Amino acid sequence: MKTLSKISKSMLFAIIFFVLLISCSVETESAREINDVSLEVVKDVKKSKGNLVIYSGRKESLVGPLIDQFKSISGINIAVKYGTSTEIAAQLILEGSKSPADIFYAQDPGALGSVIDMLQQLSPDLLEKIPVWAKSDKGKWIGISGRARTLVYNTDNVKDLDLPKTLYDLCDAKWKGR
Repeated sequence: MKTLSKISKSMLFAIIFFVLLISCSVETESAREINDVSLEVVKDVKKSKGNLVIYSGRKESLVGPLIDQFKSISGINIAVKYGTSTEIAAQLILEGSKSPADIFYAQDPGALGSVIDMLQQLSPDLLEKIPVWAKSDKGKWIGISGRARTLVYNTDNVKDLDLPKTLYDLCDAKWKGR
């Protein structure tokens, strides 16, 4: 079932990354109203008669529309197996080199660690477009989303200069119960 070239797979990663980037760049008019963002086609691609198998550790409700959109743009026949990232990683390990999966779409990089030796090197052309924080040192995966972590505090009780500088600073006894 592996009929797509490495270039086509790299193109898929790039399109997914940039579609998500566009989707996440919505400007807000107010806290309650979000502007509609029309979707732009990032790159025109020739319709393909190829097949692609995606093992997804992401929920279908979150990534299904994105995969459907790529399918309609590219013409590629896509089969998706959904589960948790841990379940999908275990499935990949069981299948080994006989796995039909072309892409492992994981929820987090933790599951990638268990299958890292099964992943192929991504093309340098693709990797140069990805920020350093969103790709592995070995060029075997790219991140397509991120989360911000925040620390909420009462400005009447704590001054900006007194805030912990790192997560580990929160372990200091002076923050206990605060």
